[in-house]
Amino acid sequence: MVCSYSISYICPSSKAIKRLGLCQCHLKFCTGCIGIGNQLFHRKHQSHSKCPLCQATNEKVSHILRCLDQAATSYAIKQI
Repeated sequence: MVCSYSISYICPSSKAIKRLGLCQCHLKFCTGCIGIGNQLFHRKHQSHSKCPLCQATNEKVSHILRCLDQAATSYAIKQI
């Protein structure tokens, strides 16, 4: 995945992240801080932690990789 934006204004350790060949989206995904149901609920940006596709409760990074909703599986197949 290639990020088309600079992360230097967001992350003080952006030079280290760039040296590792990562981008902010990879880092957030790996740490579980990406904007998914669980984090959006925790940060009070929404009133629930459900997956928007299949309505499963407490959506986490692991759920994104295993969501059985038709839209999610067809998108994953197209990316392969």
